[in-house]
Amino acid sequence: VLQNGEVKAGDEMILIDKKDSLSIQKVFELLYSENFERGNIEKAVNDPLIAESCKNDLVKRWGNQL
Repeated sequence: VLQNGEVKAGDEMILIDKKDSLSIQKVFELLYSENFERGNIEKAVNDPLIAESCKNDLVKRWGNQL
């Protein structure tokens, strides 16, 4: 996000740079599904672009299996 503001239907969005990060959708799948995916969980927990709150939730959910 380059500038704070509101997004409404019809607004144009341009992907400027794509990092080698998991999507937010994938992170939520890791949090709420029953599928243990060690590689993706470790990737998310070590990704500086993933919110700390999501990382903490992943560790709470899967920490005993990592």
